[in-house]
Amino acid sequence: MILLAQLGVRSDLAGKGLGKTLVRNALELSLLLAQSAASVAMITDPIDENAMRYYVEKFGFSDIGIISVTGQPRLFLTMKTIASAYSASQRADAS
Repeated sequence: MILLAQLGVRSDLAGKGLGKTLVRNALELSLLLAQSAASVAMITDPIDENAMRYYVEKFGFSDIGIISVTGQPRLFLTMKTIASAYSASQRADAS
């Protein structure tokens, strides 16, 4: 498992796509790490309900039924799902 630490964007920079870019870069890096670390998934502990909804709705993370230290559900995304999404985005960029 690869743990995605809490990411954040300053409030005056919110809404400009920086958060999405940070998460996408972290997901892409996790694919590279998984090749040498044999990781099967990424997990994250969202800080609040808004962050939880963001990870679930924008990136497809799932609740694994464990409450994290933040009091929110721990979320999970398989490397297979990450790889599929990355391949699709690469194909879209190429067209």
